[in-house]
Amino acid sequence: TPADAANNIGLGQKSSPFFSQLNISTTGYAIIGVQNTSRGATDVGARVSIEASVAANSRGSIIQKNNQNTPENQIESLLPSSPGVLAVQGTSGREYKKDIEDADTCEAMRRIMGLRMVNFVYKDDELARVRFGIIAEEAEDVAPQYVKHNQFPVPGSQVYNEEGQLVNQQYADRPSIDNNPIVMDLLGCIQNLQAQITELKLTIAALQK
Repeated sequence: TPADAANNIGLGQKSSPFFSQLNISTTGYAIIGVQNTSRGATDVGARVSIEASVAANSRGSIIQKNNQNTPENQIESLLPSSPGVLAVQGTSGREYKKDIEDADTCEAMRRIMGLRMVNFVYKDDELARVRFGIIAEEAEDVAPQYVKHNQFPVPGSQVYNEEGQLVNQQYADRPSIDNNPIVMDLLGCIQNLQAQITELKLTIAALQK
């Protein structure tokens, strides 16, 4: 139990032990996990584990499972096998999509042209560099898919109980721009403009005859 861990491992008398460093060493399958037992039995993400396989040259993984610890709908994220920046990338395969139909590139043009381009300075930028871009709230009025809402803890709002456990915390929204749908709309704009150029060339050629 947590209390036993606090007493027997020498981590103090509180029922919630704190570790400055934790290392698991074994010749078998190594797993370290966390679980929220208050969530539903089939709620994927209630259990999260970091796993290291016994197979040579295999990659470590982060696995999200349900509270039953069964593989149904589990989400496994393999860790990188080479140095670099870790990024999450979705799929664009046909088998993962439905209701596929040709899009109206005029709509993409409307969304892009509806954006107001501005110069601005981030309030926390010590160098006060002038940047070029868009404002998330304005972009959301044009195309909601351009914006992601992220909840971040408000510094100093944390409330802890006598055992040092976090019991309450305030969050603030930090909207960010999702570049992927904007890039897709820019591709649509290129196709739309190229179609207009082709049509104008044909019109000019006909007038020159």
